[in-house]
Amino acid sequence: MKMPPLFYTCLFLIFGILINEFFSSNYLWVVIGIVSLAIIFFRVEKKYPKIFFLIFILLLAGGFMRSELFFKDLEKAENQFGNLYGKNIVLSGVVDNIPEKKASSQKVILNKLKMAFSGKEEYLISQPGKVLIKTTKFRNYEYGQILEITGLIEEPQDFDDFDYREYLRQDWIFGILTNPQIQVVGVDPRKQIIRNLFLLKNTIQEKTNRFFPEPQAALLNGMLLGIKSGFDDDFSNNLRQTGLTHIVVVSGTNISILLLLMMSFVSIIGRRKTIFLSLAVIFIYIILVGFNPPALRALIMGGLVLAACLLGRKSAAVITLFASGGVMVFLNPMLFKSLSFQLSFLTTLGILLFYQQVNRLLFFVPHLIRENLAITLSAQILIWPLIAQTFSEISVISPLTNALVLPSVFPITLLGIVYVFLSFIFSFSARIIGFVLLLLLDYFVTCVNFFGKFSFASIVLDIRSGTFYLIYYLLILLFYIYIRHKRKDELVADF
Repeated sequence: MKMPPLFYTCLFLIFGILINEFFSSNYLWVVIGIVSLAIIFFRVEKKYPKIFFLIFILLLAGGFMRSELFFKDLEKAENQFGNLYGKNIVLSGVVDNIPEKKASSQKVILNKLKMAFSGKEEYLISQPGKVLIKTTKFRNYEYGQILEITGLIEEPQDFDDFDYREYLRQDWIFGILTNPQIQVVGVDPRKQIIRNLFLLKNTIQEKTNRFFPEPQAALLNGMLLGIKSGFDDDFSNNLRQTGLTHIVVVSGTNISILLLLMMSFVSIIGRRKTIFLSLAVIFIYIILVGFNPPALRALIMGGLVLAACLLGRKSAAVITLFASGGVMVFLNPMLFKSLSFQLSFLTTLGILLFYQQVNRLLFFVPHLIRENLAITLSAQILIWPLIAQTFSEISVISPLTNALVLPSVFPITLLGIVYVFLSFIFSFSARIIGFVLLLLLDYFVTCVNFFGKFSFASIVLDIRSGTFYLIYYLLILLFYIYIRHKRKDELVADF
């Protein structure tokens, strides 16, 4: 199959960024990589004019330069904090997140930082950059508030084999202040629209907390609003053991699976109505999650892929996935290191490439759970190495628990949206929907707690070798090429 120029445009931009990421210190390898990829392209796609050889080399170089400039800007922003570490400072900025509250603390991210003072010294913060404030949960802070803080600023440190500094650096967070003095001095008027959405989000959370018990309330808040807090340690551990963590927050994996599940509505309500329903769900989701960047990226990517699936063939969906992912990575090369982006992309790609084949292999499984099991397994094909490398463990029973729980995800999401809407206008009707919703949430919680208690639910798999993962993904690529050729041979034989 001949891929269109758009596919290769995005692919070569991505390769250019990757070359800079891994080989920027050795320009000989950069040149070898660019020329090799261009030669491979023309061995595969011989039908393109020779001018494309030059164009795609320029695209590789463009991706490389974009990444080079981006990380130089990131380094400049980080260096300006070097003179502040270990000093007591006075700093002002705007709250850039919904404060994440835990048992006895909360985390507030401060952006749009201005002049910092340490004694009589002044430090001009001219580059973009954020700081993380760790404080008690007993005072409420809101998105868009302007805070003046006084305290000791520290450089982020790694812990327990986790690269915490790099994790914060992905969001341009370069400093941490623990229990500083905080004074609210105003509200940024430019943040008012999103601020109102976040206030709406808080109101919705309060309504669900009043009606539903725990952990059902936290489960619904996670699936609808992307709120990660509220689970006790036992339930959180059971979620991890059963491989269901990705479902209970508005994550890339959750959104990808949810949008692709909506394709099943084509046979019920038709292609056009399914598209409109999907767009409506995406729009409502964007409002509910409050323009959360990871969720927004997954929604955009998943929505475009879903539209391509409904309007065209699988190949169009794969091209759309690479195109949307390529544009996002070009705008922000740091996404290559973002776990949420990696999971969003690989989950969607795994389902697109392997779902039909896995579904055929599961012919012996009852139809009631076959589709969900096929979706789960095809998604896991590309993401399990990433999960193992990140968390050093994988859930053995994840395919089973996902197959059992996935049928409840869409009804919970849809009824949750209906419940939220009715709770503002018809409280009695909202209660009726709420009781039905509670049954579905109870089913989800029961599955999590039942299977999470098995000692063999997850196994430790601490594989850090990059060679292992490279070989694995090469084998998966060869397997996909094999099944594609086998499928073509079967079609020719049938003909």
